Amino acid sequence: MERRDLQGLTVTSPDGREATVAKGGLLLLDGNLEVRFCYRGGVYPVTVPADASTEAVKKAIAARLPALDEALDLAELIGLEVEA
Repeated sequence: MERRDLQGLTVTSPDGREATVAKGGLLLLDGNLEVRFCYRGGVYPVTVPADASTEAVKKAIAARLPALDEALDLAELIGLEVEA
């Protein structure tokens, strides 16, 4: 099952960068939903309950962005890749 209603959903980071859901969310075997989003040139996952509202998905992605920004900024400084 895929949540196609999430495709193209956009979330703005605190510093104004945008993250966009790449496809719909995919149902995992444990019953949760994995949503992959594009951000700063990479694709990263976030896991939410299968029945999560669009707003809950946006909040989950937004909550992930500050730490992801920190890791990506550090990676740019020292030339490493960031694991999803």
